[in-house]
Amino acid sequence: MKRLLHNVDPNDRSRTVQSENMLHLSNKLFQQWCCDMWAKVESNDLGWVETHQANIFADSYSKVKKRQAEGTTGGATPTILPSSYNQSDRYMHRKLEDAMSVARVLGTPHLFITFTMDVFCTEVMQELVPGQTPYDRPDIIARVYWQKYKAFIHEIEQDNIFGKMIARVSTVEFQKRGAPHTHTLIWIKDFECTPSNIDNIISAEIPPRGEEGTPQRTLHDMVTEKMIHGPCSTGWACWKKDGCGCDKGFPFEFSATTDIGEGYYPQYRRRSPEDGGNTGTTKSGIAVDNRSVVPYNAYLLLKYRCHINVQFVVSVASIKYLFKYNFKGEDLLTVGTLNVDDEVDAYITKRYISSISAVWNIFEFNMQEVKPPVTQLTLHLENDQYTTYQNSNDDVTEALERNKCTQLTQYFLANAYGHDNADDYLKALELCYEDMPIHYRYNTEVKPPIWTKRIVRGDPDVLRGIGRMPLLTPNNGDVYFARCLLKHRRGASSFQALRTVDGILHPTYQSACVALHYIEDDFLWIETMREACKIKMPRALRDLFGSIIFHCHPSDKLNLFQLFEDNMLDDFRHTHTKQGLPANTALALARNQLLVYLNDFFRQFKETNASYGLPMPDANLTQLDMQNELDPNASEYYSNNIRLIETNLEQKAFFEEMQK
Repeated sequence: MKRLLHNVDPNDRSRTVQSENMLHLSNKLFQQWCCDMWAKVESNDLGWVETHQANIFADSYSKVKKRQAEGTTGGATPTILPSSYNQSDRYMHRKLEDAMSVARVLGTPHLFITFTMDVFCTEVMQELVPGQTPYDRPDIIARVYWQKYKAFIHEIEQDNIFGKMIARVSTVEFQKRGAPHTHTLIWIKDFECTPSNIDNIISAEIPPRGEEGTPQRTLHDMVTEKMIHGPCSTGWACWKKDGCGCDKGFPFEFSATTDIGEGYYPQYRRRSPEDGGNTGTTKSGIAVDNRSVVPYNAYLLLKYRCHINVQFVVSVASIKYLFKYNFKGEDLLTVGTLNVDDEVDAYITKRYISSISAVWNIFEFNMQEVKPPVTQLTLHLENDQYTTYQNSNDDVTEALERNKCTQLTQYFLANAYGHDNADDYLKALELCYEDMPIHYRYNTEVKPPIWTKRIVRGDPDVLRGIGRMPLLTPNNGDVYFARCLLKHRRGASSFQALRTVDGILHPTYQSACVALHYIEDDFLWIETMREACKIKMPRALRDLFGSIIFHCHPSDKLNLFQLFEDNMLDDFRHTHTKQGLPANTALALARNQLLVYLNDFFRQFKETNASYGLPMPDANLTQLDMQNELDPNASEYYSNNIRLIETNLEQKAFFEEMQK
């Protein structure tokens, strides 16, 4: 299929139309053919998963062993569309958590770069025959962009154009109209966050026009052609529903200097014409100034000559939205009702496939990259590891042998070697389970598998691996408390040693946590929420908080709420801020939405926020928010109620009394 898509030498200028593959001359029919071919490839791959559902089973190691002894190996939970399947929902969620794990270890990334393909670039246009548009040859677009993307990444990773890169997260995305683009997050070693350093990398200004034929003139033309937003107005995709302006914030205010501030991105230097700023004219003849410039890097813009938005990341809170945007998955289109019990059918039915994304997948080009690689560590109780097998006795025996050793059991073994003074494993005694992949790699090439000390070649500052354990909740039972022990204890050489405290072997991991005073003063619940805040989105945080309050009964519930209130309401506040509401108003509405959400959570157990000493939602604010949902253009309704929202409790009580 790859040969059919591109079976000629792209550098051969002697070929004629008659020598071309007819597929390449079929224009829109070729685009349809590409989509159909990828659909066939995908259907073939998914067909295996779907047809083997009845034969593949998964259960805990101990239960599989018991069923084998009883001669009843069937009856376990059938396997569903797994995370190993590229672009599935589970795959994207796993990649999101991998990316968040990089941020957990290294902190906030420094740069967020969006690299968009210019389908009308010279490399594409010179390959077309008369009458063709770039979209008629999605194979050429895919190949050209892949080469540009690799060159772009090489300059960041190997040439270190922004400084020493220590980590990177990238994902390729395809717009419905076809043009591919890449979102890349970059961590730079020892980057000092100062306005001058940001100005050295990023510009949000139109450069001087310069003389014809000079690099300065070329840069000026590139900025006015590729890096100007708008002027936008009603009817544009970025225009807010309430009609109050652009949801991207354009045009920005003039600024004489770069101000880092506390927002998601800095307020870049955008000098006014009176302050020495330049102006320009777009290709359509519209005069623009620095307020409409999308931040860019001059070197990248000059070299690749396409839209490359470069942003400096300021806020820790912003990275979750960047990661969520990075790994939001492909466009979906649903018509009719999906069978939610059949994940394969749901995956096939709702997908939107463009011709370029189809070709990209056929060529097997990378869609996502996370560096350093992240290892998802197995987490289980003793003899309770996840085991997959087919419904035959021979396969069950093989599966039991294959799953007898896990990353966790071999972590215990590495610690045992360390206690025996084995040189390669003394370091393991200093590490918690989650830190093992930083210094050791899990070697599956030997039987049984074992953690092998990494041989560091190249730059020692660059991590070779990062580990992450699945994030659990108290609903998961004793394995949740085992995870807590693995998170904080070092040197355990067995499951028994893990729950041994001061020489006493405790019957459960929960009782070991109690003996270590992890549950006193709500330490465990605070640690659980704090860790979740680093890798989970606000909705998951709200559910986790509700579960902790209902199932675990922390001693100071209100304090726990106040500690993580901002994290739990951040998506609500983000939405209201994008609607153009003042900061205080957005926060008041977001906090009330959080209280409504938690109250609804507790109501399923016939409780309310008040049952746990938490604030109840404000009925006035709830009504205001409902009005906005019913009428997105209700800006007048907002303006008439903003003062009420921003008043304190005493003023509101007085106001209500006067209304009576």
